Amino acid sequence: MLDAWLGALGSIDELALRAARDPKHAVDALLVRGRIAEGRADWTAAEQLYRRVISDQPDNAAALNNLAFVIAQSRARLSKALPYVKRAAALQPEQPDILDTYATVLHGLGRLDEAHDALTKAWRLAPRMSQSA
Repeated sequence: MLDAWLGALGSIDELALRAARDPKHAVDALLVRGRIAEGRADWTAAEQLYRRVISDQPDNAAALNNLAFVIAQSRARLSKALPYVKRAAALQPEQPDILDTYATVLHGLGRLDEAHDALTKAWRLAPRMSQSA
């Protein structure tokens, strides 16, 4: 089962590489490739891919959030994740996924009240998001 899953990720990664050749799809392709790297727990590759997106689009909230999540996988680097997720939250303050990452980083840093507030807000917004889909 795991081999089939990893094989599927490889196929998707190849498609994303092809899509990246078209400038209209390059950023989306990098985001997809970053998620694939996350799925493989290849945090170094994911970080590099998200940083490439941010270098082209500094206000890309998804890339900022995903980069923060990837950096936060190393507890020693939690403080480095905070500026990225704070920026993502400033850009999209009503996005539950970003608020969840923000709460996770804050919790890891011992800022429990702030983490609770962010997670509560994410939880309040999440039902609205799923009802509108």
